[in-house]
Amino acid sequence: MCACSHGFVRTQSLLRAHAPTTCRPASPLVRLDRRSRAARPHALFLRCLLRPSPSHAPAAIAPPPSFDYPTAAAVAVAIEDVAALVSSDISASSNLEGQRAMAGPLLRKPFPVSRLDSPAAGAPGLAADFLPYKGSHAAYSSALASTNVNQVQQRHVVAVVQASGSGKTRLAYADGQGTRLVVIARVWKQMGAYSPAWARYNKLAQHWATVMPHLNGLDRRTVSKAALAAMRLLAACHVRFVAEVLQRVQPVRPTAATDASAKMLREAALRCLRNRKGDDAVGALLLQQLRSVTTVTSLAKAPGSAAPHAGVSVALIDRAAVDRFCADADAQLRRLLWPGAEVAMWWDDAHRLESSPAVFEPLSRFKQSTVAPVSKLQDSFYGLTALCADLTDEYRWLQSLCGTWLELATRVDLPDVSPLRGRVTSVFHASHISVDQMLETLHHHLVVDADTEAALRPQLALLVGRPIFFFTDFMTALWGKLQAVRPATAAALQDVLMDVAAAATVEARRRLTDVIGGMWVTRPSVLRCGTSSRSLCMQLYAALRMNGGNVELQAGAGADALREGLLALPLPPTMPASGGLGPTDVHLGNEPMCARVLDEIGRNQVVDSRIKPSADPIFQLLGTCATQGRIAGFGMTTSVKGDVLELAFAWFLIRSVLLYRLADGSGPTLANALRSLSPPGFCMPGRAPNEHLVVVAGLPCLGAGASPAGATDLHRLCEDGAERRVLYNVDENAGADVATLTVHRDGTPASVVMVQAKAQTAAALVECLRAASPAWQYTEVEQRNAAVAGDCFVPTAARTAFQEAATAPAATAARLSSAFRVALSVTGFRPETIAAVSTLNELPEGSERSPIILCQPSEFTFGQDLMAQLQASCSSGSVTSGTDDLAYLLPQAVGDVTAGKVERKGSAAVQDALRGKP
Repeated sequence: MCACSHGFVRTQSLLRAHAPTTCRPASPLVRLDRRSRAARPHALFLRCLLRPSPSHAPAAIAPPPSFDYPTAAAVAVAIEDVAALVSSDISASSNLEGQRAMAGPLLRKPFPVSRLDSPAAGAPGLAADFLPYKGSHAAYSSALASTNVNQVQQRHVVAVVQASGSGKTRLAYADGQGTRLVVIARVWKQMGAYSPAWARYNKLAQHWATVMPHLNGLDRRTVSKAALAAMRLLAACHVRFVAEVLQRVQPVRPTAATDASAKMLREAALRCLRNRKGDDAVGALLLQQLRSVTTVTSLAKAPGSAAPHAGVSVALIDRAAVDRFCADADAQLRRLLWPGAEVAMWWDDAHRLESSPAVFEPLSRFKQSTVAPVSKLQDSFYGLTALCADLTDEYRWLQSLCGTWLELATRVDLPDVSPLRGRVTSVFHASHISVDQMLETLHHHLVVDADTEAALRPQLALLVGRPIFFFTDFMTALWGKLQAVRPATAAALQDVLMDVAAAATVEARRRLTDVIGGMWVTRPSVLRCGTSSRSLCMQLYAALRMNGGNVELQAGAGADALREGLLALPLPPTMPASGGLGPTDVHLGNEPMCARVLDEIGRNQVVDSRIKPSADPIFQLLGTCATQGRIAGFGMTTSVKGDVLELAFAWFLIRSVLLYRLADGSGPTLANALRSLSPPGFCMPGRAPNEHLVVVAGLPCLGAGASPAGATDLHRLCEDGAERRVLYNVDENAGADVATLTVHRDGTPASVVMVQAKAQTAAALVECLRAASPAWQYTEVEQRNAAVAGDCFVPTAARTAFQEAATAPAATAARLSSAFRVALSVTGFRPETIAAVSTLNELPEGSERSPIILCQPSEFTFGQDLMAQLQASCSSGSVTSGTDDLAYLLPQAVGDVTAGKVERKGSAAVQDALRGKP
């Protein structure tokens, strides 16, 4: 992987004086990077499609830019310097003995190295992009070969779109080490600025953008043509530079693509660009050519213009001279290549041209023989799409646009806007590197024994996902560590690999913390899809905690997650640009480090909301998104009456464990967790202070598939590790809305907790108890009436399956027979009900064995916004009605209910408890 802050040797003194100050887009539309999120305009997405000029008064006219033009000798020396380093790097990358002397005897094959990409005085760095490619790049190669289905058979341009770090540029290197010669034209440098060539072009574009409002339509068209000619020259300078380097590296023309000399040419082409020296040399070459093709002309100002003079000074480009230069560059390169060689140009970070100065007239205006008003002029990205079509057709230079913005694929296909209409194939390339693939790379270059591999696997597992975590964060550091330590034994190599893996994990975590922390905490913004970056991160955290990490992102949110580097989306490898992006399913566990950082930041947000639940991330989502249907594609309906209350209570239990874990690591007791939900006067059952909660995640049963323990949703309570999950969205035929397990102090499972949630105007305790009691699960009204009347009934298949689980094995039967039955009601409970239930819970012949817990949420437990939503759904209702029906107040056995043996009388003490008419 190349760096962007390399020092120079001779080239530095020759070219530094000619480098312009960093140029950023002059358009009033704000660049969409993380440093400027707060200033993004709300309607930016529409502007991305058509890029109209701003409506405010024109800016002052900028004079034609002046440059410090380099001499021909300076340019020649810069090219010589690059060519010499490329030759040296290719040789060093095949010198095994030389590398063993530097990095130790355990090298199996030499690493790809580069002094061109390294500080001048340092040792050669790792050229990580040349490491063996993992995965398949066939989809990209096929897309490059695709054509229009018409008589002309025009070649397609390929739009490569995916999140940062997902291996997009490695596609170019993989293709360039195959059969094509690839010219990498970098738009944006990693240090945060345009490459020198584009910075110089942008100075011209800024000048042209300021003169456009003062010119008539025909003169604006002349300037637009000049802008395209200058961009054509920029592209040709990349090709010319590559040809000059290749001529010095390998002057003998190969006879076939398979020749060793052809392989050297392809490698040299990749090595000479995408680094500081190569980029600076191309920038100097562009300046040299601009000097010979640029003239300053005075054009008459348009009627109504406020220009101070009758003529407006404009820099124009000699298109004929540019065409000659392009043809010469193409001929020079092809004389060096094998017969039938394909040349491909890779525009790296092309999305950075979005929102640049608007100077290009839309193609549709040419077709209609009408001139475009200033408001319809387009930015440099539009100009690049026009150039791609032109270069592909005229010189057979295949074209790829690479970036993280989905607009690379969608904007180029808009009818009557894009010169590439119908000529784009999108490649949503998302390399996903596994532990096995990482180990394959290590085994390829190093002698790694079985013990080292076994020790390394858990560390490498944290780097699974985007290739940047392994190839950049791990392999680059490994090469430096090998040179520093030069391990000679398996044990020494293991120490090196483990140290590097730990450091790479820290670096990967830092990368994602910067992205996720910025979007969530330090630099939140409104995304193009209309939601806030903070809300998107909270939804992902909710999915991680409450949905097993499964997320469904709608098209807009998916595009934003991709653009910001938050997620690499698992999209179809290739598709026509017109296909667009639909809803995308993502599993956060596929990138463990992303899941870890989301969880860490989310946990910190939860802790910070300890005394202010309104600030809790998931309560916020439930409070503000309850009417929007779904959160991150799971667990929500358009009604706040059922699912939201269930989800809120399930999260409340998890939140309690996160906030109130005891000093010995055990979770809070059930009594401590639910005490804040208890209505005034309610006494917690005697067992509640002795059993603990350890739930850390929610599991929606809806759509989750069958449990391995049995046929019903409630069989999940019998699975290993069930105590660490809380079930919600349980099958409505069961009864319980939410269910989990408590544990004893030693961590062994203790009792089931079943919950019925009521957010309605006419809530009834009898319904809560029926639904929260294990004995009445999977029963229908007729069956319950029969059982209460003393008659047996024929159980449903679900009831039969559940009854089998509830009676065997003994451990499961004990958990269910001692279940805590939780009645959760937004409208609260009558004092008589509270007193009666509290008394029954104390009686061995009452509810002591399977206690009842009354819960009533408030703004102090669920937050203000969520409670406002819940209370609005019950605004005309009264408190939950009580009951004296012992069929539901008293614990019943599952088998007894099916057999019609329901206890309904109760002891004298039980009767006394009910005298208050609960």
